[in-house]
Amino acid sequence: AGEQYRNSLNRKKLLEEIRMQNRKLENMNINLENMVLERTIHLESANQAAEKNLTHMRELTHLVQELSHLRSIDELLHLIHKELKHFHELRPPILNYVSLDSVAKMVSIQGKQIFEKTVRKIWPSRSEIRINDREDQKYLANEFGRPLGKILALPLSQKTNSNNGSPLPHLYFEHNFSDAEVELFLASTKDWLQPISIALDRIILEKHLKSTSQQWESTFDGIKDPIAIIDSQYDIVRANRHF
Repeated sequence: AGEQYRNSLNRKKLLEEIRMQNRKLENMNINLENMVLERTIHLESANQAAEKNLTHMRELTHLVQELSHLRSIDELLHLIHKELKHFHELRPPILNYVSLDSVAKMVSIQGKQIFEKTVRKIWPSRSEIRINDREDQKYLANEFGRPLGKILALPLSQKTNSNNGSPLPHLYFEHNFSDAEVELFLASTKDWLQPISIALDRIILEKHLKSTSQQWESTFDGIKDPIAIIDSQYDIVRANRHF
């Protein structure tokens, strides 16, 4: 009887230990499931972030390729407008820049037409991005002869005029964004500013060189005496109309 009692106690003890081990295993299993779930969520989030970053880089690469083919300010403004059309609360861009002849220009889109004009008063030229700045609103309202709503001012670097104290070129956007939407817009387009600046510099320089070349050709052809430029093989390289 004593032996049976001891065996019964041992069985109970063993059963209790088994139940305890089972509970530990169940808890471990729950912890592992939670860990797997957390890791899965983390990986999904990381994959989404990586995919988002990849999409952003693809868009930026596409933009740079498009910018490399542009030959005029009009084309540049149309491209910016096209690339940002999915921001429905954003109005067409306004571009202010200074030519190499130190002429301040404003270019805007009205309907499907591009309008460029010379401005007498220089726009506020500060290097930081500005959101709904009263000075910018007042300047643009005076230029357009009408009140404007909320304004985003995005300064662009300009290498071509970096040594003569010219104001920075600016992209202006009238918008109806909320504060959160403004932050989303700036986050998605902040990497655009440098390639747009480079394209603008190149277009301004090419425009200046073309204008200078045309002036030289006009002057050369306007000389009444016949003039020709020849190389060492006596082939004519250049000649004016009178020649």
